[in-house]
Amino acid sequence: MATTAKTTKRKPAAVKESPEATPASEGETTTVLVKKPEFIDRVVARSGLKKKDVKPALEAILAQLGEELTEDKELSLPPFGKIMVNRTKDTANGTVVIAKVKLSKPVVKVDANSSETPLADEDE
Repeated sequence: MATTAKTTKRKPAAVKESPEATPASEGETTTVLVKKPEFIDRVVARSGLKKKDVKPALEAILAQLGEELTEDKELSLPPFGKIMVNRTKDTANGTVVIAKVKLSKPVVKVDANSSETPLADEDE
């Protein structure tokens, strides 16, 4: 399946580059734009649910998220993280929301059958 990605040049920031991103020249980072159809496909692959079940739920989530942000509400959405609105500006095409997103650290799940352990070896 071919994916469509648009790259944009930005000022240096703490942005993780995707494997699909083209190398940036010095002083620039490259960000890959993921469009909604590709995002839905990724959610379907991750969840194991059917696309017909994922798409309306995801569209409702995105609509609600947009409403909450335009109302200057702070959102705490584990395991994603926390979204805090700094400022908003109404424009002719819609509302521009400047927000800070604090991503949660990934949780490592270890079960009794796993070979991974969060503890150090006894000799360390």
